[in-house]
Amino acid sequence: MDNIHDIADELARLEAERAAIEERRQAKEGREAAAARLAELQREVQTAKLLEQFEAEGERGVDFDLVDTVAGPIVVRRPHPATFKKFRDGGKYTSAAIEDFVRPCVAHPSKTELGPILERFPGVVDELADVAFALARGRSKRVAGK
Repeated sequence: MDNIHDIADELARLEAERAAIEERRQAKEGREAAAARLAELQREVQTAKLLEQFEAEGERGVDFDLVDTVAGPIVVRRPHPATFKKFRDGGKYTSAAIEDFVRPCVAHPSKTELGPILERFPGVVDELADVAFALARGRSKRVAGK
């Protein structure tokens, strides 16, 4: 690159390459934003359908409530008195005991679908237990929605 024409050609080539990279990056960001909006809208519709379904069976905050997670909405029903008493009388607040308490309270998703969610996001079980306890105490704990 001894002459000015070689330098100018190399500058032009690098500027074109940078512009192409920037264009690809912007296109990728646009696709990611559209995919994120689509996923958000799908969750909103799924949540609305679940609320419609479960409100036909009982009152939100009394009979059931909904926990919004990145894995999708989870519907928690008020625990059966025997389930609640068994957990309380067990005196153990281990992860396994909390999960055993929560699982029968989950009305959506299915037990098969819930397992992978709890594996991926183990802290969700605590949120579900909080909601189940609030329902058992007759106190609404709104976690998601209005």
